[in-house]
Amino acid sequence: MIRFNAENMYSELDRFEKKYKYPVYVTVSVLNGVFGKEEVRRHGYAAISDDFFLLVADYASVDSEEVIYHKLPVTGMNSVKVGKADKINMHTVSIKGITTAGKKYKINISVTGSEAGNSLPDQSENCIKFIERLKKWSEEI
Repeated sequence: MIRFNAENMYSELDRFEKKYKYPVYVTVSVLNGVFGKEEVRRHGYAAISDDFFLLVADYASVDSEEVIYHKLPVTGMNSVKVGKADKINMHTVSIKGITTAGKKYKINISVTGSEAGNSLPDQSENCIKFIERLKKWSEEI
């Protein structure tokens, strides 16, 4: 079973070989099909790269060590919608766009500002900055 902690988060995000900021633990849903049917929700990590990419590394399942990497350029984003559920301090981000390979995508990301015990001590602070950056991108699109 995968352990979600700072060490694993930095290890997975470092595989993008990009400098990044605001790494956070996230839940990811990639939407596909004509009706935007949701695939299974997956857990992983996300960050904002210094060269304007959203980096997402998510595990295929909690029982698998297979990681799916998404490197999404802000220049390919057609829509970024950020919402918040105040009572549970959770933010949701819905993004539609085109990858650098020209493939269309729809992805939903949920991130909470709550610290996950001692395993992700910077989650609260990074969540705020991560969401602020995505809001800024949504205003620029």
